[in-house]
Amino acid sequence: MLEKAGVTTVYSETYAPDTRNFDTITNAMKAAKPDLVVHGASFEDGVGMIRSMLRAGLRPHWLYQTTAPSLGQQYADAIGPANTEGVAFAISHTPEANTPGNAEFVAKYQEMFGEPPPEDAADGFAAGQMIAAAVKGVGRIDQTALADWLRNHTVSTVLGDLSWDDDGRPEGEFLIGQWINGEARIILPKQYATAEQPVLGWQPMGAKS
Repeated sequence: MLEKAGVTTVYSETYAPDTRNFDTITNAMKAAKPDLVVHGASFEDGVGMIRSMLRAGLRPHWLYQTTAPSLGQQYADAIGPANTEGVAFAISHTPEANTPGNAEFVAKYQEMFGEPPPEDAADGFAAGQMIAAAVKGVGRIDQTALADWLRNHTVSTVLGDLSWDDDGRPEGEFLIGQWINGEARIILPKQYATAEQPVLGWQPMGAKS
C-alpha cells in the first residue's frame, strides 16, 4: 500500500517468532536510512525492537508498530514513557473512541467487571451486534440467509461501521492511534478521533536502561 502511494522500500525483513536480539536487524535498518519504520509486532518483539533502535541511535521520522503500542501503560513502562511520544499503531477498539454505542458498552462493561473493556471483549461484542442485526434483518435463524444479508448490509458496531465482501471478509477501518503526551490516543478516522491533532513523527527522548 505504501509503495502504491509512492513510498520506496529501502529495507524489508521477516524474523522468527522467537527472536529476542534485534541488533542485526536494527543495524541493517540504520544503514538503509529509513524515514519510516513499519513493524508488525506483538508485545515482546515490539519492545525488543524499540530498545534495540534506541541503543543504535536509529531515529526514523515515523515509527508504526502493530499491537504493542496499544497495550497502554505496560508498553510505556517497557520502553520508557519518554520514548513513546509519536509512536503510531492500529487497534480495533479503544474505550475512548467515539464509535456508535461505545460509551454505553464501556460503561456497562465497567459496571459488570470493574475495569475498561479490553480489545478482545469489544471484538466479541461487535460480533454479537453483527449477528443480532442480521437476525433482525432476516427474521429467522438461517445461516445462509444471515450470510447473504451481511454481504449486502453495513452494521454499526462499537468498532465502527462494518460490512462484508462476497467472500465474507470484513470491510472496515481500524482505528489509527498515536502516543501523545504520555497517552495512547486515536487520530484516525477523524470522526472517531480522541486527539485534536497528531504528533508530527516519533520523538523519543532517550534509551531505557
